[in-house]
Amino acid sequence: ANDLFFKGVLQRRFASPEYLSSDLGAGALERLLNRTGTDPQDVDLILYSCIFSDYLWPSIGPAIQHRVGAKRASVINIDTGCSSYLSMLNTARAFIEAGLYKTVAVVTVTNFISRLPEFQKSRLSWVLGDGASATLLAKGESSFLSTYERSCGEHYGLFVFEPDGVHGAALNYW
Repeated sequence: ANDLFFKGVLQRRFASPEYLSSDLGAGALERLLNRTGTDPQDVDLILYSCIFSDYLWPSIGPAIQHRVGAKRASVINIDTGCSSYLSMLNTARAFIEAGLYKTVAVVTVTNFISRLPEFQKSRLSWVLGDGASATLLAKGESSFLSTYERSCGEHYGLFVFEPDGVHGAALNYW
C-alpha cells in the first residue's frame, strides 16, 4: 500500500473477535454522552452505520440504544458505504431543522477490518483498522458550512469483501 491515503495513519487498531460491533458503538456513544453531560433520556434519535453487524438481524442500533439508556430514542440504520457519516449528518440536520427531533446521536462502527481475508493472511495489513465514533447534534444555530454527497452506482462491485473459506466452506461470522 504505497498510496498516500494510507501513509498518514499513525496507529491501526483491530478489535479482538470477542468485541461485538455493538460494544464499540455503545462505548463511543457512552463516552460522548458523559463528556457532553447529556442525559441519555434527552437523545431523541440514534442514527447509526455499521459495516459488520453482530447478527444478520437485528442490527446494532437497538443494542446501542439499550446499553446507553436512551430509552426514548428511535434508531435508524443508514448505510451508504464510506459516506455513511456524511449521510447521517445530513439526515440528522434535516430532522432537527424540520422540528422532528431536538437531539440526534450519529454513531459509526467499523468492526470488520480485522476479519478481512487480507488481514487474516498478513499481520502487515494496510487497512485502516476497527473503531467507532459518535457525534451529537442538537437544536440550535447550525455550524454546517456546506455538504456534498454523491453516489456512484456505476462502480458497484469494484470494492467487494467476502468471507474466507475454511476447508472449502465459507466462514459465517454471524
